[in-house]
Amino acid sequence: MAAPAAGALGVALVAALLLALAGANSEGDALSALRRSLRDPGAVLQSWDPTLVNPCTWFHVTCDRDNRVTRLDLGNLNLSGHLVPELGKLEHLQYLELYKNNIEGTIPSELGDLKNLISLDLYKNNVSGTIPPALGKLKSLVFLRLNGNRLTGPIPRELAGISSLKVVDVSGNDLCGTIPTTGPFEHIPLSNFEKNPRLEGPELQGLAVYDTNCATGATGPRLDPNSLPDEMLLLRRFSGACRRRGLAQFTAAAPREAADAVVVGAGAVGLAVARALAMAGREVLVVESASSFGTGTSSRNSEVIHAGIYYPPRSLKASLCVRGKEMLYKYCAEREIPHKRLGKLIVATGASETAKLDMLLESAKGNGVDDLRMMDGSQAMEMEPELRCLKALLSPSTGIVDSHSFMFSLLADAENLGAMISYNTAVTSGHVGDEGIELHISESKELENHSIGSPVPPQIVLLPKLLINSAGLSAVPLAKKLHGLDQAFVPHAYYARGCYFTLSQTKSPFSHLIYPLPEDGGIGVHVTLDLNGLVRFGPDVEWLDGGMDDMSCFLNRFDYSVNPTRCSGFYSVIRKYFPNLKDGSLEPGYSGIRPKLSGPGQRPSDFVIQGEDVHGIPGLVNLFGIESPGLTSSLAIAEYIVSRYNST
Repeated sequence: MAAPAAGALGVALVAALLLALAGANSEGDALSALRRSLRDPGAVLQSWDPTLVNPCTWFHVTCDRDNRVTRLDLGNLNLSGHLVPELGKLEHLQYLELYKNNIEGTIPSELGDLKNLISLDLYKNNVSGTIPPALGKLKSLVFLRLNGNRLTGPIPRELAGISSLKVVDVSGNDLCGTIPTTGPFEHIPLSNFEKNPRLEGPELQGLAVYDTNCATGATGPRLDPNSLPDEMLLLRRFSGACRRRGLAQFTAAAPREAADAVVVGAGAVGLAVARALAMAGREVLVVESASSFGTGTSSRNSEVIHAGIYYPPRSLKASLCVRGKEMLYKYCAEREIPHKRLGKLIVATGASETAKLDMLLESAKGNGVDDLRMMDGSQAMEMEPELRCLKALLSPSTGIVDSHSFMFSLLADAENLGAMISYNTAVTSGHVGDEGIELHISESKELENHSIGSPVPPQIVLLPKLLINSAGLSAVPLAKKLHGLDQAFVPHAYYARGCYFTLSQTKSPFSHLIYPLPEDGGIGVHVTLDLNGLVRFGPDVEWLDGGMDDMSCFLNRFDYSVNPTRCSGFYSVIRKYFPNLKDGSLEPGYSGIRPKLSGPGQRPSDFVIQGEDVHGIPGLVNLFGIESPGLTSSLAIAEYIVSRYNST
């Protein structure tokens, strides 16, 4: 009887294998169909070879540990062509990013089959047709960005049934009908529906420029704005200041608008501060120069939840990291934000480094990190067989977090509390003093063609009671533009680019994060794992010359390219603790820029959070040098600011 059982088992194994291969081939077929439909003038998709069964080896494709496609990062690649129905076969896909291309055609209704999809981003393409009601089946969808296309027809009411939906932007199309007001649409800002002349909502009744009849598709006659009552015109023109309808309607006369609390920068820290201020009862406006949130340092890092080990005792980095770690784990658990408490090993690979581990341990204890454990090399290598070291320091509370989901949640919390956000909006200069704060604001596109050194005329002037300068990479340049602020309080800015390389093999050699000892400008080229178990190494440290003008800095025009030749320096560093790293196994990943307050060879600087108690300007709070551990510390930084500066 054993033989038939074995035969049955063999049949079952073969069937399972065929099923797995069928799934892989199905995904490969879907991506091959997409590749055939796309025109790729920059040859960025040259790795998409249909003869390779496993698409996980292709650039711009991310897979989980089971080789299932979870992410397509095809944004801003100058692609053209159209979407294909076969994309609906990518059943494990979570992120479909195709923003800023020249994609044409319609949105296939088959995308409604992507039951795990979290983000669908088609911003700034040439997509036409209607929004398929089938997208209402995407019950995991959080982020839907269709703005800047040529879509027509109504907004499907089926979308209102997606309870997870936090961000919707359909502005800049030709949609018609009325804006949904139920479900997630109760909290979507009106700015995300602007520039749809035939679309009406509760705040726009009687102000539509065209007939809103969707049933017939008629556009009707264009209304003469001069025929509208003066009160209506004023409401239409200035509602952007208090309803986030953008700045396109503001005139060169630069109207002046009072505001309660303004946060500049929609990164993790800015969003956390906005949320905390809104929870404290403030009316909050977030101003962000990019087209979405978290496009700078917040989305270009290791996504590590740090324990608070490296920072001098009694420093802001130490106290806010330790407090922020506790707050972040609690926040993620309560809101089911993807995260894992993996633990980290800091390793000494040479005899001269072991004493440094002892110093780190003592420093960490001074910061209140009391769960660390020193172990000899054999113990560490028993935990991680691919590791080689003489001694290691285990940090069990270090982990990883999905930073995008975290920022999604912060944004949703802030908006639910009444906070407002204006994208594509730049603060170009201002005045501060005893008479208050004055911010000069323009649409970001107004900065793109300005002459270096010439002033940018404001399109609106905001007069906030409280200003939080959380602009990240441009926080220092912005402070320099605030006339009346003593420049002695504005530190010099340094910028360091850090590149990441990914491990081409799909199985991770490690189950913990692995860190060498800190180096000049960073904490070493370390091993991090994403939430799918994929491995990346980095970041290294490359000091930039800092020659970028202020306006380019406001627009985040930093060079984020990854020079493939830099990987040669990675191999020698990584092999000190991972000697089995194979030649040719590293592939370019991504890079980030650190906003630093200390340069090469200088002692690492602390966070700088300046209020009136430092610079003497009521209502002004500057955040400088918010690099790592900024993501971990974000909720604690927000708590710190509200506890000290909310009385203004």
